[in-house]
Amino acid sequence: FRAMMPGAGIRAAEMTDKAIKDLLEGLLQTDLLAKAQAVAKGRLKELELKETLNNQELSIANRDILAQKELRLTYKSKHLSFEDTTREAVKLAETKIQALVTEETQVLKDIEDSSDKLIKDKDSILESIKRTDELTAIIKEQLLTLADECNAEVAKLENVRLSYKAKSKNNQTAIASLSHTTGERAHRKHGITGEYKDKVLHDLLGDEDKNAKMDTMIISKQKDACLRLEEKRKPLRDSESLNSSKKDSLQKMLREVDLAIANAEYMVKTKLTFIRANLETAKNNLESIKVQTSPFDSLLVSNKEDIKKLKKKIQELNEVATEIAVQKEKLAFWVDGFSAHGIRSYMLKQVAPILNDRAAVYCKLLTDGEMTIVFQTEKELKNGNVKEDFNI
Repeated sequence: FRAMMPGAGIRAAEMTDKAIKDLLEGLLQTDLLAKAQAVAKGRLKELELKETLNNQELSIANRDILAQKELRLTYKSKHLSFEDTTREAVKLAETKIQALVTEETQVLKDIEDSSDKLIKDKDSILESIKRTDELTAIIKEQLLTLADECNAEVAKLENVRLSYKAKSKNNQTAIASLSHTTGERAHRKHGITGEYKDKVLHDLLGDEDKNAKMDTMIISKQKDACLRLEEKRKPLRDSESLNSSKKDSLQKMLREVDLAIANAEYMVKTKLTFIRANLETAKNNLESIKVQTSPFDSLLVSNKEDIKKLKKKIQELNEVATEIAVQKEKLAFWVDGFSAHGIRSYMLKQVAPILNDRAAVYCKLLTDGEMTIVFQTEKELKNGNVKEDFNI
């Protein structure tokens, strides 16, 4: 194609293999392929840098998501521990409340039983006091009756004694009168003779003696009546004294029972107040425990969002990495394709047979077959491999 030009054979003989190769590449416009390869290499380098940065971000994201997952396990463990602790606290609070309710019920039952017993004791004491008072009233009535009977007997005897005393007084007056009159004077005054006077005086003195004896006897009977009264009154008074002592003892017991009731009521009131205050505190504590929320709930939610974001980021980075890999594969193909071993080598291989064919024709015409020109695109190495190498 240029050998037909004058002097072409001489110029061809003077050109080196590289010059001829450059000439052929220029004819084939392989410089455009070289530029395309340079562009592909530049883009491939950019992609490799982008891939490096993307891999770094992906590594960081993977590291962060592992850290977040480990943190989530920690939060879950602490959350479960908090729930276990809360359940145990609720159980303990409910057990305490049940114990306080049971204690309150038992205290109320005990005070009811104790109050019933104390009230029964009080009623029994009051009944005993009532019976003692009734017995004392009967004794007093009996004492009054005995006193009335004794007084009536003494009064009756006193009336008899007074009648005898009145009679004795009359006798004494008569005796005194008769003692101071004698003889004719007594006869004129009393109408009696001396003999009869002596007889009357004797009778009066005898009657007076009887009166004196009767007075003594009546006084003795009165004393006997008083002694009999005293003998009858003594056991009654002893009974009255015993009843009085018994009543005093019963009243003391009644005061002790009243005091015991008051103390029991005070103690129960104090104990119930204490129990109910503790019960209210326990109930409030239980409510506060139940409404407690785990401090790890919000952390788990935040951790979940972080993991979700990291997963999305990793997915995006993987997509970018896949896209970069695809682009790198394509660019690597074109870097190799636009290289000397690629399209240019292919084009030279396709042209070499034609060149060798035409060179043989021209050599035969120009040198009458004395010179042979052969274009080769490969060189065999010592190890038997083939290397891309343009030579003549």
